[in-house]
Amino acid sequence: MREIKFRAWDGKKFYIPVFYENEMYRDFRDLEDGTVSKNPCYQFTGLIDKNGVEIYEGDIINQLDEMTYDGMIGKVHLVDGSYLIESADNGNYLFGEVVHNEVIGNIHENSNLLDSKS
Repeated sequence: MREIKFRAWDGKKFYIPVFYENEMYRDFRDLEDGTVSKNPCYQFTGLIDKNGVEIYEGDIINQLDEMTYDGMIGKVHLVDGSYLIESADNGNYLFGEVVHNEVIGNIHENSNLLDSKS
């Protein structure tokens, strides 16, 4: 069974949010104060990249094609209950072996990695 966990972005860094009664809080102090977090939240895919890094929604992945050994960069996101990689080059969704994926950034700190190659 896949481990269910999340991380949230506060504008500067990621943190592990606290959930209670369908609300998200930054930490237990905010839960006690009733300060609900409106930060973007990303779910763990249950996958690990080739370097042992956990892969979350919003991560930017370099996916190595096992036949050509060319890298293809894309963003991980959830579509119809499946985690897919949206290619930065052509917008196609790619499925690949986990052993060939490498997390190289995330959409908040490294969005420039998603710029189309010209």
